[in-house]
Amino acid sequence: MQIELYRATELTHNQITALRTLSQAVYSPESNVNWPGRTIEWATAEWRIFCRDERPGQCALFAILYIPI
Repeated sequence: MQIELYRATELTHNQITALRTLSQAVYSPESNVNWPGRTIEWATAEWRIFCRDERPGQCALFAILYIPI
């Protein structure tokens, strides 16, 4: 498995497209219609971790929000 870490502000066009494709597969427009969380304003994550295996496309994505305390 290949693991890659990127700042959200430095994503390439291809990475953004892959994120959109993954989001639509996981959160299809049909299933989002009745999802209560769709109206919540989520904090924007600063980092993205892409996990890929030998198959084409994304196999997992994690978003990280760093809050120093």
